[in-house]
Amino acid sequence: DDDDAFDWELPLRQRAAAWLEVFGNALVQERTERYVARLGAELRDLACAANSDADDDDGRGSSRGRPDAAAAASSTCTVLGDALDLSRLKFRERDGLADALAAWRIAEEHQAPPQGIVRPPPAPRGDANEDREVFPIGELWDRRVRAMLGSRYDHRDGAYDWDYRALERAGAGLVHVKQYRRWRDAGVAFEFGDRTYGRPNRTLATFRQGFLRRGKDRGAKREVKGYWGDCVVGPHVAVGVDLLAADDGPDDERASLVRVVDKGSPGTERFRHNATVVAVYNVLADLWPLETGTRYTMRAPDDPHSGLGPTDAGPLGASGGSHHDQPAAKDAWHHQALTRARAIVEAFDGVALVPLCGDLGVSLRGLRKAGKRIDCAYLGFSAAHHLDAPDLRAVLHPGATLVVELAKYLIVLSLDQRRLFAEKVHAMGCAAGYRPLYDVAPATARDDPTVAALLGDWATTPKDLDAAFLRFAVPSP
Repeated sequence: DDDDAFDWELPLRQRAAAWLEVFGNALVQERTERYVARLGAELRDLACAANSDADDDDGRGSSRGRPDAAAAASSTCTVLGDALDLSRLKFRERDGLADALAAWRIAEEHQAPPQGIVRPPPAPRGDANEDREVFPIGELWDRRVRAMLGSRYDHRDGAYDWDYRALERAGAGLVHVKQYRRWRDAGVAFEFGDRTYGRPNRTLATFRQGFLRRGKDRGAKREVKGYWGDCVVGPHVAVGVDLLAADDGPDDERASLVRVVDKGSPGTERFRHNATVVAVYNVLADLWPLETGTRYTMRAPDDPHSGLGPTDAGPLGASGGSHHDQPAAKDAWHHQALTRARAIVEAFDGVALVPLCGDLGVSLRGLRKAGKRIDCAYLGFSAAHHLDAPDLRAVLHPGATLVVELAKYLIVLSLDQRRLFAEKVHAMGCAAGYRPLYDVAPATARDDPTVAALLGDWATTPKDLDAAFLRFAVPSP
């Protein structure tokens, strides 16, 4: 998804749609599948180039480094190549990254041949050329849903409705019930127009350790490739249930995206738009500043694309003619593309993306020993227990922002459990010496003298237990 954000050659409207497809859909369009395959090849070249650079630095070899990998990566015009730093990964982890990116490729039999080229029939099954990267996401998704629902699978529509109502009560009312059912059934969260979503999203393929059940090696550990992600909550809650950008005031055009129709009328009260429309706006609001250095502003109500203008139609122009028919439009589009490229490069000047793998505690100790400092850190729900780690505090700059995800939309937990988790996270952050950035003070914190002393005036203010995340600031020494 990062390389998608940096791809200045792709019009912003199409880039936002592709980002949402890859992020939230198990099934994507055929053109998105080809796009992902191309980005996977470029990213694999970058990973192999990093391996080759490491070989030159310390003389150690990598099993998959290629002599021409650096040259191939240098020809990939992407900002990500300049910002990516794989020095914190071990060679085994880099090889695993390269293997995962190689699995994004499309089997030859599924690729459209160039015009005028007749492709020979595919090789029979069992041949050495058999597609070894098949990812049957439909079958894997159904298998995972069956395992989760068990005996309720035959009545899964009722189970979906029950979970949807819980999600709606948690604050995700912008997700339409039909959208949620579609995602629970087939893994398709974001759809645009009358497009066909029938190709697997290979970026969702992951490995999980399992055991062989039969055969002479029964009981042996084996990495099992499949889909091991979410099948209950959905990707809508990440980008489609709230407006993430700052508000301009009561006359802000974007407020129309969350307008309620027939408010107060039982049975007909509803949102004017759904989670997909809000998600499009949020993604555009994130990508637009990278290209322009300004905030994205809607120019018309109810239209999240209204701030793009007519020049974002791509190299063919608004009328869809050919380059020869519209040379002026072609030149104008290339000029705008170069302008976008320069803005993206300037936005990421001095920024380094450092992937970490394995145990977060070990990675934090490594950053601490290397003298690295972080200006902003985000801890997901599953990493919240690292909030009070001394190594985390040591790698944060004074004045840095620390964001911790809560369990607001984790509907597999009860409401009391979600609120208790929020209180625990808040208490841990305050005990570690972080300062809350807004009014947060659960009852459990007020009862603790140590935490109350750290909070000061914060200890007497009420807390919104339904927040999706908590923000802390690292105090100066």
